[in-house]
Amino acid sequence: MSPVPNMSPSDEGSDSSALACHARQPAESSTGQAAAGRDPDSERFHSYGRILQAAVRRDWFSAAEVREAVGLESRLVHQVLRLLSNDGLIVRLETAPAESSVSRPRDSAGPEMPPAPRCQTRKQRGPAFRWTEKRAQLAPAEWVKSKVYSNRITRAPVEDRPRERLLALGAVNLRTADLIAILIRSGNARESALQAGERVAAAYAEQLEQLSDARRGDLRELSSAIGETAYCQIMAGVELGRRIAEARSKITPRPRIQSTDEARDYCSTHFRRLATDSKHEEFHIVLLNTRYEPIGSHRVSSGTLDASLVHPREVFRPAIKEAAKAILLVHNHPSGDPTPGEQDIRVTRRLNDVAKLIGIDVLDHIVVAARGAYSLRDAGLGFD
Repeated sequence: MSPVPNMSPSDEGSDSSALACHARQPAESSTGQAAAGRDPDSERFHSYGRILQAAVRRDWFSAAEVREAVGLESRLVHQVLRLLSNDGLIVRLETAPAESSVSRPRDSAGPEMPPAPRCQTRKQRGPAFRWTEKRAQLAPAEWVKSKVYSNRITRAPVEDRPRERLLALGAVNLRTADLIAILIRSGNARESALQAGERVAAAYAEQLEQLSDARRGDLRELSSAIGETAYCQIMAGVELGRRIAEARSKITPRPRIQSTDEARDYCSTHFRRLATDSKHEEFHIVLLNTRYEPIGSHRVSSGTLDASLVHPREVFRPAIKEAAKAILLVHNHPSGDPTPGEQDIRVTRRLNDVAKLIGIDVLDHIVVAARGAYSLRDAGLGFD
């Protein structure tokens, strides 16, 4: 873990002084190579600080002027300007003001901002930017520190880091977001790998099987942390999982579910984690082929079970798409008691009536919970 440079954030003055102290250190070469003995995080903190210190000296400025003042790569300068713009601290000017209107604090520390050469127009020097009223609340060193250090998983407590959790608990006990974060590996200045994993997991929560069809642009739209490398790692992980599942299916015969006892046993095993770990109700369906073998499962809704959430359209859409012969209805009771309530029975009756119209069998409705599994068909509830 890289140490955060020591500075006092008690007030803006001390914050600026701390940043200026770093800014006055010798600049690295324009190739962007880190100074000897300086870790990458400290190097980036140093570079960002010098760029911000140069920019904050003027009410308006161009990227070229800042780069000339600090002697760093254009890439780093544009990164800082983009972050400042995202935070609403600067805005791009359509027309740059005249040189005479520029104000500059005389006692400002940090790199001297060179005046624009007379032979160059403002257009030749690139777009200009000006500070917004938010500059008054800017604490430079704290702002730089937040951009360099805040979105790093390595700063999180050990027990919250996905890789450490996998080693301690096993992959089966990790959330989907954690597994995706491990595949992404590292984030960027805006978002950590775990935050990116949360976004992808949320977007595909109801259709995880479609993650394998995601294009690079689809995931990039969800998180800027998912570049080409992260996308390749995610797709490789998904494909490896698919091949393992395919290989396993060839040596493990699919169970046949043709009775309430078999339905109860299957759901007790397949939905064990849902029965014991979930803190809220979820409604799932299991698709069965003409041999009454499971060919897939889908989560239909999350939340208290009622007819408005468990709509027949959402229940039977995947069954029709996959040409299923029959389905199993499954939901959990976080209370631990699998005994069905009146709402469970009403939902079962409604879905069973619709199934008869479209020619798909509802084999059973199983309620899973910590204290067992309950078959509504076996009890004659909802299957009139």
